[in-house]
Amino acid sequence: MNSSLSTLVSNKAARSAEGAQAGASPSDIGAIVQVASHMESGPIARFALELAQSVHQFGGDSRIISAGGRFALEAQKAGLKHQTLPMEAEAGFGIGGPAGRLTSTLNEWNTRLVHSYGETPSFHTRKAVAKSGRSHIASLYRLPSLRGGKLSSKTQSVLGADRLIVGSQYIADQLSDRLPEVEAKIRVICPGLSINAIHPSVVTASRLTRLVKRIDIPIDTPIVLFPAALQPSAGHKKLLDVLEAMRDTNWLCVWATIGPADKRLQGELMTKVAKMGLANRIKIVENCDDPATLYKLSSVVISSIEGHLPFDYAAAEAQAAGKIVLVPNSGSSAEQVLGGTNGAQFESGDAETLHMALSWALTLAPDTKASIEHAATAYAYKTYKKEEVIKRVFAVYDDLLVGA
Repeated sequence: MNSSLSTLVSNKAARSAEGAQAGASPSDIGAIVQVASHMESGPIARFALELAQSVHQFGGDSRIISAGGRFALEAQKAGLKHQTLPMEAEAGFGIGGPAGRLTSTLNEWNTRLVHSYGETPSFHTRKAVAKSGRSHIASLYRLPSLRGGKLSSKTQSVLGADRLIVGSQYIADQLSDRLPEVEAKIRVICPGLSINAIHPSVVTASRLTRLVKRIDIPIDTPIVLFPAALQPSAGHKKLLDVLEAMRDTNWLCVWATIGPADKRLQGELMTKVAKMGLANRIKIVENCDDPATLYKLSSVVISSIEGHLPFDYAAAEAQAAGKIVLVPNSGSSAEQVLGGTNGAQFESGDAETLHMALSWALTLAPDTKASIEHAATAYAYKTYKKEEVIKRVFAVYDDLLVGA
């Protein structure tokens, strides 16, 4: 069969122009199914939904299997067929277990290609399609599970998929270094982000005023933004050491926490902040509902301190917002930020080099600062923009659909 998503895209245009069916139809392609875990929030669940919507938009038979959630409801409202299955369950691989129920659903839907997200959903999907002849793409955005330094048996099973989409070259290297034969099937495609939603141009004066009042920002004070979970591994204590050494520099640091905070750690940090005499210069914004405005107010963003991230979401968002971002020189962060071009790097977990990078960023000449911010935005649009990422994923789909 020689049908593909590219064929559907071109034939939709033809059908629209001629008012008649032309070439391949959704039934020729068969169902294209996204399989994810709980679709309540997060960039991966959002991207799975948007990818399914794009397939549907171009006339494909697009469907979703997940454990449910807010995005699953959005899918149904958009006219997409959704089946609720507990895709994160580890046990029960018989007929009534996740893999068995998944197999039944895929058969019922006349599925042609399955795209799964995350290790456990991909593990169940691999079992479900193993003897069916269906094409399977597994998207992995976290570091692989290891047992004694080796890939776990579950991970090795997932790596049997026809194609592996990974969010960074760092993840790709982690896989291929341990199992070289998978290198040929790996495609590095970062998660798609809604770049326009975070661009400074969308931020209104009223949104700026509201957030300035909430944080109580002094006039003409550079904002250093640290958007990290308030957890022991995030590096807040090291950042405090850097800020204490820079107390004579003009700055206000905002900790925009993500997810649940470690309240004990938060208490320890605030006690330390008070002893340092920095209580008026460090602000905590919990679960900010307006990240675009927070980025616009910021002068410098520190994405992470300890590093080794499989994909640096904070760096990607900061670049999309046209901000100078400081990242550790490890993991995906080092791929996403080129020192002196669209941001700066420091030694992972090292307070001294972070101090140097932050001092550099806060004292840049205006024209140099503008040049770096422009380069960051251009890189974000080229690399992370949702529409561009979807095109790259469609190319992987076509690779499997054409001639299958």
